[in-house]
Amino acid sequence: MGLLFTLMFVIPLGGIILTVLLGIIGLLMDRAIHKKNISSILIIFKVLIITFTLMIVLSLIINAMNSFKIGCSPSDNKCLLGKAMSEQDPNICHKSDWCYMRYYETQDSSVCAFMPDKIDTLGGGRIFYNYRDKCYAYFAYKEKNAALCDLIQEQIFRESCENDL
Repeated sequence: MGLLFTLMFVIPLGGIILTVLLGIIGLLMDRAIHKKNISSILIIFKVLIITFTLMIVLSLIINAMNSFKIGCSPSDNKCLLGKAMSEQDPNICHKSDWCYMRYYETQDSSVCAFMPDKIDTLGGGRIFYNYRDKCYAYFAYKEKNAALCDLIQEQIFRESCENDL
């Protein structure tokens, strides 16, 4: 519940506060430039540099916290795979195609039920990749077991699997 509150209210609130702060700094900078007040311009410029430095440091801290939460950076596929295998949780792979595919290839067909059926591979909410179906198809071909084809949700893939076996 706390995470949901943070995502819904605190993060947008931070964006609004930052927008207002940068707007005020811009207004003060504009007035100082029109009055040709060099000392005010330098002070405002220092405040602007400090603000951007704090934003960068805060972003780095948030990224580091996310990496430590999982124990791997989001782009380190091998680390994600090792963590997913040790915890028997394919969801640790998140959006890494390589990690998901290698995860089920190192398991048996029972893992397919735990694979996600819809993962947004582009991040834009447009193209989904069904790892559950791919997992069942992989083991159906590997084990030459047509019964696994029946577990594939997408009709086209299911029919293709059944026809091939």
